[in-house]
Formats: sequence, C-alpha cells, structure tokens
Amino acid sequence: MNSPLDSYVPLKWIGKEHSNYSTFKNYFIKYGGFFHNEIIGYKNINILKKEIEEISLRRTKDLLDLPEKTVIDEFVDMDNQQRVFYDNIIDGIFEDIDKVELNSDQVLSIVSRLRQATSSPSILTSLEINSSKILRAVDLSEQILYNNNKVVIFSIFKETLNQLKDKLKEFNPLMCTGDYSDEEISSNIEKFQNDDSYKILLATT
Repeated sequence: MNSPLDSYVPLKWIGKEHSNYSTFKNYFIKYGGFFHNEIIGYKNINILKKEIEEISLRRTKDLLDLPEKTVIDEFVDMDNQQRVFYDNIIDGIFEDIDKVELNSDQVLSIVSRLRQATSSPSILTSLEINSSKILRAVDLSEQILYNNNKVVIFSIFKETLNQLKDKLKEFNPLMCTGDYSDEEISSNIEKFQNDDSYKILLATT
C-alpha cells in the first residue's frame, strides 16, 4: 500500500471493513487547504494498523533455513550493433520532444523503451539485433548447469524470457509468465523442484 486509503478495498473485500468509502476517508484523513478538501495528513492510524494486523499473516525468511544470499552485480556492455540501436532511440526521442515539457508518465515510458532496448531489442524491432544481456545470461546459465545446479531467471519482459527459452532449449526450460494459467505455473514449479530433467525456470517478476 502507498497510503492508508489503499487498505480500504482489501479490507472491504474480506469483510473486515463495513463502512462505505466516504466514511472510511473521513475517519482516517486530515483535510485542509483553502476549500478544506485537500489531504494534508492522516489520523487514527493506530486503529487502522491494529485492524490490518488482525487479518495479516507475516513470516520471516529465517523460518525457511536458507543459506546466505550472495549478490553479484554484473555490468554487461552492449556490442556495437546494439549500442547503435540504443543511441538511435535516444536521438529519436529528443527529436520528438524538443518542443514539449515531459510529464512523469512520458519519462517512465521513455525509460521503459530504453530498458527494452538493453534487455531485448526484438521487443522494439524486427531487425535481428543480439542482446548482450541475453547472451551473458545464457553463458552464466550454462556454467551453473554444468556444475549440476538448477537456474531460475527473472525478467520484467516476456520477450526476453522467450528468447532465453529458445537459446536454452536443451535444458527443458519451464515458463512462469502471464501467458500461462495458474495451474500451468504451479505444475511448472512442481516439475522444476522435483524433476531433474528440468533444469531452468524462466519467470517474470
């Protein structure tokens, strides 16, 4: 939740909250401003916190007895072809928006396009442009798999995972994305965990 008001729908949905939305807002919001209709803060938060705690179940990672996590940040350079493609997108953006002031939605859209260009250019173009990130992911996966371990790869973009599925097909990769039903995803997770013929799980975050 980003604000106390975001708790209304889940609380109402499970039958914990019985008031209407207007009453809920008036009870937890402090209003101010010239017409006294601007949200300037919140009140009765301890009551809301108690209400949420009564229907929440929280588990910490120590219950799972997991080994320590090792995080290795790796920076991957684009090859010349991918770099030119990326730079052309930037040039095109500046050509299109040199006369307007960007708002936050437009900035997020631009950032998303640039992330797609670095992750998987095929999201944006029919030209065959290699992704240095995908090639490096394949290389790392093969190293891990040849040491008799399994691999889980997460990506924001489905197209990136589709390419990885093709490049790693000899290891029977399993998919967990929005294109698959909950039943299929559960089945794929079960196969990955219990069947050694499946070495890779590809999933959107």
